[in-house]
Amino acid sequence: MGQFSLLVPLYISEIAPASLRGTLGTCNQLGITVGLAIAFVIGLPIADNLEWWRYVAAISASPAIVLLLGFLFYVPETPRWLLTRGRMPEALDALKRLRGTAYDSDAEMRQLQQAQQESAGASGPIGLTQQFSVMFSRTYLRPICIALGLQLTQQLTGINGVFFYLGNLFSDGVATECNRSDIRQAILYSILGAGINVVGTVLSLFITEKAGRRLLLSSSLVGMAAFLAMGGCAVYFRWAREANAVAVLGYIFCFAFGCGPVPWIMMSEVMPSRIRGPAMSLGTLSNWLLYARCYFDFT
Repeated sequence: MGQFSLLVPLYISEIAPASLRGTLGTCNQLGITVGLAIAFVIGLPIADNLEWWRYVAAISASPAIVLLLGFLFYVPETPRWLLTRGRMPEALDALKRLRGTAYDSDAEMRQLQQAQQESAGASGPIGLTQQFSVMFSRTYLRPICIALGLQLTQQLTGINGVFFYLGNLFSDGVATECNRSDIRQAILYSILGAGINVVGTVLSLFITEKAGRRLLLSSSLVGMAAFLAMGGCAVYFRWAREANAVAVLGYIFCFAFGCGPVPWIMMSEVMPSRIRGPAMSLGTLSNWLLYARCYFDFT
């Protein structure tokens, strides 16, 4: 799972046309949110049968099998990676498979070659060890800081803590232990939150290229802060539960259209192709490390 969280955005950034990179990058996040919602729905029978988790674990293996078959027999290697290995005919063939026969693949291939030469510079292509050395040079310090900052910001918004206790937060705004009798209600609340997450991601799918990354991210952060403040007031002043529910759903919606997909899109776009692989792995590692800290703090 950790590898896929890195490889899928990286793969999309290397095969997507520039005009569709944001939209296709959001499709990755949409797949995650839809999968999350489906997982909650599949888990609903746990309320009546605590042994259902075994079946859920078995069902979860099916997407992995489909992905494995797809990568083995259908998904081509990226043209950019093939170019870095000097495999020009294979790169052109992969590009034609991705774009179709009616597309002018030769023209795009020339652009990819030019970009590759400019990125490699006079020293030519570099190995993995050299990539990590170059990555921490002053030349690439700014994109590295942007990528790390975006990934850390995504986790520091607290979205995973909210999803951990979504059922409890809907009830009275306080995260407490669930009784077995409350499991079904908690799962239903989680399904509702996951549905709002999907709706927000779908919105981002249509406006990412038009609105721009910075506007989406800024709007998302402002909206999340506002709804968090509303939720805090709802708990402190003991407002009606509906107010707290609106705050939680609004917070999830604002995260979904900005802080959810944008950090992954921008991380792949700000990184020069010369160091994109190891640099994105560093950004992904920072995201998962902070997620792990969040997990241990909230569970």
